[in-house]
Amino acid sequence: MTEVTLKVVDRLSEAPDKAPVYCEVCGSATRAGKPFCSAHVEQSPYVSSLRERLESREREQKAVMAGNLRAIDLSGDTAGEIYDQLSYYGSRSVPRLARDLNHPSPLVLRYLRAFQRAGYPVEISISPRGKPMARIMRFDEVAAARYRKAV
Repeated sequence: MTEVTLKVVDRLSEAPDKAPVYCEVCGSATRAGKPFCSAHVEQSPYVSSLRERLESREREQKAVMAGNLRAIDLSGDTAGEIYDQLSYYGSRSVPRLARDLNHPSPLVLRYLRAFQRAGYPVEISISPRGKPMARIMRFDEVAAARYRKAV
């Protein structure tokens, strides 16, 4: 083996100089310097905030499906996912968009209509097969549509 290879092997085999870290709940040693052991990881602030965010998202979606359109948060996770999908992939049928995001089609359609009401450049049309289609309009299309409305 070369000298460089030996140095790398020596560095990898060295024990870390850090003192062990212990769980903030039970006091047992943790892995990789984490503040919580695997039995108490759900009490970490990150996991708690993630759980809270998921529960909030679920409440929002249930309210929207129940017909409460005021529950739609266009700056929330669900709206962001829908808009990001359209931005990245372009024109999509609403059923395909719903399937890709694992949401019901009526939920996705309600969010798309909320985007339109809020002035986002989202266009909903009907495909030749009779399915609702959604896409984000280009800037020149938005300008032309506004001009047609003004005239």
